[in-house]
Amino acid sequence: NAVRAKRAVGSIYVQNINSEGEIFNNNRSYSKGAMVLHMLRGIVGDEKFFKILQNYLVSSVAYNSASTEDFQKVAEETTGLKLEYFFKEWIYGENYPKYTYGWTANEATNMLNLTVTQTKNTVPEYFSMPIDIKIITSLGESTTTIFIDKATQTIQIAKPMGEVKQVFFDPDNKILSDASEVNISTSITGIEQENVLIEWSISPNPTDSQCIIDFALKQNAKTQITVFDMMGKKVKELAEEKLNVGQYSKMISLNNFPPGKYLIRLGIENKYFGKILVVK
Repeated sequence: NAVRAKRAVGSIYVQNINSEGEIFNNNRSYSKGAMVLHMLRGIVGDEKFFKILQNYLVSSVAYNSASTEDFQKVAEETTGLKLEYFFKEWIYGENYPKYTYGWTANEATNMLNLTVTQTKNTVPEYFSMPIDIKIITSLGESTTTIFIDKATQTIQIAKPMGEVKQVFFDPDNKILSDASEVNISTSITGIEQENVLIEWSISPNPTDSQCIIDFALKQNAKTQITVFDMMGKKVKELAEEKLNVGQYSKMISLNNFPPGKYLIRLGIENKYFGKILVVK
């Protein structure tokens, strides 16, 4: 569970092996550990990921003691990829990346300028991760993968013809992260803005009739929840509210929604937070 994984304290690699509470910590060892495998699958793709598991089962450490480095070696040999950066930051590092992104589009050249900022962490100082970016225009859509490894990066991405309607950051939730979209005219400077949102979740997901948006605010703020289909069309919107500090639950009815993926966008002042919801 991503919510529990984000609550993990310390690295997945356990420093104090005398503490059973640390070794078998649910948030860190199980929830975050599972998310790390999920992220590896997202990076290498389904076919190579399951091939890694097959090769690991018959490797030299089969039926023996094994370390993270043994698994990393099999993953690299199977895929031909250098994965040192991934294992170093996610197994031996702490926390998870927190991104802010904004964009401007040049209709004449069919290019999109995407600026991504990530909050400074402890270890690693900044995460290095490939991130999928999905661009929806009035005439089509495209998905590309960019690599983010610095405090602030601006990247040019070719887009389909037409007016840009939506830009989805990590549309399939492959990464354990927080990502908020801001207007490019507001602060995208590499300096962390005060984040009024503590955490949020959608449940159940997948769903067939309704879902609950749970979120917590640490400052008074204007909020609005909007639902978009994967073509960038707004299909539902709750009225904007001025909310005080506290915990909130908002129900969205999904009756008569065709099965498929939808973007739930939570607007908090001038920031936007998105998650994918699957309707069965």
